[in-house]
Amino acid sequence: MGWNTDLLTGVASYLAAQGVGIWRADGSAYQAGETAIVLATMPPNPDRVICLQTYPVSVDGSWDVTVGLQVRTRAGRDPREVADLSDAVYDALDGLSGVEFGGVRVSQMFRRSGEELSAPGGTDRQADRHERTDNYYVQARRPSEHRDQ
Repeated sequence: MGWNTDLLTGVASYLAAQGVGIWRADGSAYQAGETAIVLATMPPNPDRVICLQTYPVSVDGSWDVTVGLQVRTRAGRDPREVADLSDAVYDALDGLSGVEFGGVRVSQMFRRSGEELSAPGGTDRQADRHERTDNYYVQARRPSEHRDQ
């Protein structure tokens, strides 16, 4: 797998091990009532989802990079549900340091920003479920034959 995929699957596995949600690396379907952990694309079901994606932030020419980890959460019609799910992710990830996710060495991770999404009122249009996004900065090692250590 590539570096981003290793990082994402490592974070997904870690969140599952912390009891925040369920990660199915094989892509099998989630059941109603489960909190799914998925990569890149928010599925229509189940109601409770944690969707992970990376995006570039900064590279200084060495193996040390900072990438953004977008954590998009969705829950039921009560806005407190998505806030609680976001808090569970925060409790598991913010301030984490000196760990390895899927072979990616992470020196530290912290939440940079967060906001309730607004589709009206922070809900998805499909089922009137509340959504939120939080952005974490991940400082990690990304070896490359073209950059210095």
